[in-house]
Amino acid sequence: MFATNLINGLPAFLKGKAYPHVNDSKDTVSHQLYDTDIDCFEYIASRPDLLEASQRLYREQSAERKSWIHEASVPKDDFVLGPDDLEAGRVLFVDIGGGMGHQCLELRKAHPTLKGRFVLEDVPAVLEMAKNSQPLRRNDIEIAEQDIFQPQSVIGAKVYYMRSVLHSYPDGRCLVILKHLRLAMRSDSILIVDDMVLAEHQPDYKSIDYDLLMMCAQAGMERWLLQFDCLLRQAGFKIRDVWKYDADDKIIVAMPGDEVRGDKV
Repeated sequence: MFATNLINGLPAFLKGKAYPHVNDSKDTVSHQLYDTDIDCFEYIASRPDLLEASQRLYREQSAERKSWIHEASVPKDDFVLGPDDLEAGRVLFVDIGGGMGHQCLELRKAHPTLKGRFVLEDVPAVLEMAKNSQPLRRNDIEIAEQDIFQPQSVIGAKVYYMRSVLHSYPDGRCLVILKHLRLAMRSDSILIVDDMVLAEHQPDYKSIDYDLLMMCAQAGMERWLLQFDCLLRQAGFKIRDVWKYDADDKIIVAMPGDEVRGDKV
């Protein structure tokens, strides 16, 4: 219902703004529809009913989709820490904006011999729901509050992972997120971007629906691979690998490349 309301509110929003290019995440359909000055995700977090419903939807969507852990060909070496790193307590895997920890748990289950710390990051309202999760405790998943627009609190992890994060924001805000991550990484760190990547020709209706929804919610968008590449390069990354693992979803593996371009946030 929440998503439907956003889409239904789009025509009036565009007409009232003289049909602009929507790229301001502080001025969207959600702001007008719910008469609020906070981000869509902040609004959801302030409403326990919407927050619970959104997390339930994410779990259901994850269960229906193929998993990058099983379908993509990310080398296992990317998830191996040496003895010195293990002794120093280096973090192996950081799930940024990871909700209830589904990806951490699935990775642990698929590769139980992996050694190293797993950290689940999200905003306080979400982590309040996750903190009593028995599966997270049994699998030694740490939880940490993280505002993705502030400096990354886990420095020098081996793998940073984001699922369906960048599509929620316009380019400018994505660059803030990515630059903070780039500055937190070591030379052997990698960033895994798990997101919808638009087909070069004739994107399907599902992609278009998501694109409209992200625009209504936070001035976000679905992107072509070239757009991801441009964002990553501006933030100081270079793409190493790309794997398609589902109809619309791809894994983009990026590594530290050039220095961060422009303002270093």
